[in-house]
Amino acid sequence: MTVNAPAPDTAPLHHASPIRCTINGATAWVSHALTQRLNVKPARTASLMAILLNRASEKRVLKTSLRTRVVEIDLVGQAFVIKWHTPPPGSEALHRLYHHLRCSPAWREWHGAHRLAKRGIRVCEPLALVHAGASDALLLPRIHGVDLHTYLTQEIRRAPRRWVADAVGRQIGKMTKEGLVNRDHKARNIMIDAACAGGSATPVLIDPAGLRKRRNGPQIDRMLALLLETVPDNVTRREACRCLRAAMRADRTLGASLRELTERVNAAYRRKTGRGRFG
Repeated sequence: MTVNAPAPDTAPLHHASPIRCTINGATAWVSHALTQRLNVKPARTASLMAILLNRASEKRVLKTSLRTRVVEIDLVGQAFVIKWHTPPPGSEALHRLYHHLRCSPAWREWHGAHRLAKRGIRVCEPLALVHAGASDALLLPRIHGVDLHTYLTQEIRRAPRRWVADAVGRQIGKMTKEGLVNRDHKARNIMIDAACAGGSATPVLIDPAGLRKRRNGPQIDRMLALLLETVPDNVTRREACRCLRAAMRADRTLGASLRELTERVNAAYRRKTGRGRFG
């Protein structure tokens, strides 16, 4: 399998306070990176968001569930992704409260992405957050690539799989060394673009709403066990250990030995699923 699409610009964005504006009763927070990318003056941000809400053309649906809908859109000639968070019936008031406290799913993803980017970890940073009624929407850059689960399912060559295992492990080690863990570190939330598939970069993380401060070892074990649970069955023990070894090289505090870390992760996996992944 070859991921030959161009690598997206996932360098850390401008972290100045976002621009706040109101459009037809909706409130939007807009990153300066979006105004720079579309060459729009900050004073015209409200006009830009009006175009997004009223005239952005939907290209295709990427994901839909009870609470979220993710679509690819075309905005003034450029491809973006918009992710709508809609609370289930009966919980609208609670969702408005969470939004006001800035702890709704959209706000957690916004804050988590910017925390990772500030530490040099590749992540898909939201460009805008819109609150309308009881719903939130995030505008995100389009990532050219596939998620880790799809990549490992389709890629059968050993060398690229080893490069990706190393890259995923380095990124995990960088994250834990910076004092962070991700409670939702699933294979579907790890994007493999051309740079990562070629061995020159780490993956691009998406949806880091589960980002938390690292407090103890079991947090890391559960994060790694979740990743192991969500990769396809064709991942071998050797590839999994290669990923863990790369994480240990990036963060020496993960364990005294590869055997120790492997046993801890396998124990966490067993507690959750009732069986060990590798015996």
